[in-house]
Amino acid sequence: MRRQRPALVAAGAVVCLAACSSGSVDIGTTDLSAADAKSCTAFAAALPDSVGDQERRDITGDYGAAYGDPPILVLCGVPNPDELMTTCVRVNGVDWYEREPDEDGAVVAVTVGREPRVQLKVPRQDVPLDAEYVDVADAVKASTRKVGRCS
Repeated sequence: MRRQRPALVAAGAVVCLAACSSGSVDIGTTDLSAADAKSCTAFAAALPDSVGDQERRDITGDYGAAYGDPPILVLCGVPNPDELMTTCVRVNGVDWYEREPDEDGAVVAVTVGREPRVQLKVPRQDVPLDAEYVDVADAVKASTRKVGRCS
């Protein structure tokens, strides 16, 4: 029986890591007013290198970021949620409405009383999302206007 050389096995693993990675995450594009586009560009630039202990990934699209795999998505300039969101939480001075986890287990939260609005989508049912909220709070406060709060 012939044995594989460790160097060849290691080289194959490196090639697979490079070729098998999931690549960039498409976060889409949003049409925004000039003022909101400026705020959302600043927001995306102010986001940290990691959120919820997941590293930032390359993206295609505008006004946000993706972290980890499956990705945590942070998007700026989102519309009002279609459905009523009743759970409101305040973390580090930012108010969020949380939606119940969807069929895939993802939790979606949208800022309350901030313009432009920011959405956080976390692909798991680890609630509360305190670590994720804390990690993006500074970027939200620095780049969006406070116009209200949880009621």
